Amino acid sequence: MLDSSSFDDHSHRYAPTRVVVNYRDNTESHNPAFAWAEVQGYIVYPPNQHGASPIDNEITAVKAITPLGVRWYGCERAYINAELKLVVVGHNSDDEVRRRWPVVDPKLQA
Repeated sequence: MLDSSSFDDHSHRYAPTRVVVNYRDNTESHNPAFAWAEVQGYIVYPPNQHGASPIDNEITAVKAITPLGVRWYGCERAYINAELKLVVVGHNSDDEVRRRWPVVDPKLQA
């Protein structure tokens, strides 16, 4: 299970603007489908305030909202920087997806 001790990479990275989501393309299909979707917004939940999410309740959760569904990420913390972009801090260095997220310029980090 992912918990805060799993975060060995503390780099500040921009949250993605597109994510892959699992959705059902129509009501008759019971098979999952996967597709890229543009993120329309984010909700950041502090530890112990996102009980219904798939993320361990002891860590911060980021919910990426798309037209096709949502995608959840766990992190150490998240904030909005001077560019008004969501920045996520803390992830497991083995996470190949998160390692590809762009690193924030140190001058713009909080």
